[in-house]
Amino acid sequence: MSHRPHRSVKAEHIPFVGWKYIENLVITAKRIFGLDVAALLSVLFTGGFRISEVVETRHATYDELTGLKPENIVVYKGKNIFKFVDVTIEKKYEKVKGSGYICHETVGHTDKFGRLRSGVWDDPHKHYETARRIGQEVKRSCPAPLFEPLIPTILEYSKTVKEGSFLFSFNRQKAWRYIVKTDSSTWPHWFRSQRASQLGASPEIADPDKRGYGFNDRALQDWFRWTSSETSRVYAHRDTAELEKLFPSRL
Repeated sequence: MSHRPHRSVKAEHIPFVGWKYIENLVITAKRIFGLDVAALLSVLFTGGFRISEVVETRHATYDELTGLKPENIVVYKGKNIFKFVDVTIEKKYEKVKGSGYICHETVGHTDKFGRLRSGVWDDPHKHYETARRIGQEVKRSCPAPLFEPLIPTILEYSKTVKEGSFLFSFNRQKAWRYIVKTDSSTWPHWFRSQRASQLGASPEIADPDKRGYGFNDRALQDWFRWTSSETSRVYAHRDTAELEKLFPSRL
C-alpha cells in the first residue's frame, strides 16, 4: 500500500470523491468479503465514525467492550431520517488548550513534543500537546437523510444481527485489512474524512455526483461532536433536530 497522507478530517482538506466511488467500494467489499464488510464501509462513511467506535473495542477509560449494536440504529420514516444514537466516542487523548503551534514540515518529522509524525502534509498544520481523556463517557448521535444510497446496506445487515450483539465482532486490525484489500488507496479514517467533505461540499457543485449539503463549520462541529481547538469546548448538541433541517429532500 502506498503512503497515506496525514490530513485533517475538516471538509476542505480532502475533496469528496463522489457517491459513485463510495457506492462502488461497498459493492466491491460485498463481492469480496460479504454483506458484513459492505455494511462496515457503509457505516464508517454514513456516521463518519472512527474505526474504534464501530467495531468491538475495549473502551480506553472504562475497560469495557464497546461497539455498534442494532439498537444504535433508528429510522424515523415520517421525518425521512436515519440516525445513529448514543454511540460511544472513542478518543483516548484530547488536545491541551494553548499548546498548539503551526508546523510547516511536509514530510515525516518529530514535533516539539518529541513525537514522531509520519506521513505527508499538503499545507501548514498544527501540532498539539495531548493528555489522556478522563471523566464521563461521551456519547454521540448523528442523523442522515433516509434516501442516501448506503443506508439500505446498513439496514439489511443490521437485521441479521441479534439485538444486544455487536454489529462487527472483528477487531480494528482485521477491519483495516478488509478495507485496504477492498481498495488500497483507502484506510479507515479516510471514510470519516470523506463524510466531512461530503457534508461540507456546496450543493451548487456542477457535478451532481459530488454535491454536498453545504454544512458550515458550526454544523460540522455539531454533527461530528468535534472539540474546537480555539475555544476548547465541545459542540455537544444532543438534539439533532436543527441538523436534520439542513438535509435536502433528495440527492
